[in-house]
Amino acid sequence: MTIAKKLVEGLGGAQNIEELESCIVRIRAIVSEPALVSEAVIRETSPIGVVSSGRYVQIIVGPSSDDLVDEMNRTIKATAFC
Repeated sequence: MTIAKKLVEGLGGAQNIEELESCIVRIRAIVSEPALVSEAVIRETSPIGVVSSGRYVQIIVGPSSDDLVDEMNRTIKATAFC
């Protein structure tokens, strides 16, 4: 499983992600249901850090954040058509 797919899984799956964006060195996500987020799964991708507050989750990954968000968005779109 790719890092992007693992991050989507850790955020509770494609259907749980409302917004996703890259911000310099981090991935910012807004999720529908915070209880579905698994920080343990996210940490399997070896991020620099994970910060969550309610529906907001930030995953600090370094300069690869743009590429990861692009791949995560492709994963989400592919899931929508299944």
